[in-house]
Amino acid sequence: MPAEVETRNVARAQVDRILKSAGFRSAGVLRHLLSYLTDKCLSGEADSLKEYTIGLDALGKPESFDPRQESVVRMHMARLRQKLTDCYRT
Repeated sequence: MPAEVETRNVARAQVDRILKSAGFRSAGVLRHLLSYLTDKCLSGEADSLKEYTIGLDALGKPESFDPRQESVVRMHMARLRQKLTDCYRT
């Protein structure tokens, strides 16, 4: 198996463990967001991740979503970072 494929498999397995952890069980939005970001990164699309596209694709915002006026993506990203920090601490 090529190293790149193995790396992706290890990363996916780690994210799956995180998603099944107690801290993420009741955090549906954050689970979906982490899965979305993981999929984009592992498929080589990380450079295309922008606040607007995350709002539309991962958080279900309408096309009229304006990240300059609404901080929902930043808010959920901060919560996700905190939840991941907590997960790795325990």
